[in-house]
Amino acid sequence: IVVHEYCVRAAADAASGRLLRVEADPRVLPFEDCPLAAPNAAWMVGKPLHDFRDSVLETLSSTDCCTHLNDMLRGFGEIPVLARALIAAPGP
Repeated sequence: IVVHEYCVRAAADAASGRLLRVEADPRVLPFEDCPLAAPNAAWMVGKPLHDFRDSVLETLSSTDCCTHLNDMLRGFGEIPVLARALIAAPGP
């Protein structure tokens, strides 16, 4: 059973570490208000990914964001960590 589902597509600039674009496509959601939050994900464009754990909470609050979309976007804060690990990983 799916309770909350968004499909999120995003792009970031590797040099600056900032979000370039994001699109949240609401799928299976429990409340009528949840899909209304999807366009607000774009409010995060231009912000540095490494700050997303806090900046998502500051920018998208209350009815501006669905809890599960908020959580998904906050996870973007780990992208710089994962990118560094991939760069540092030894080749095949």
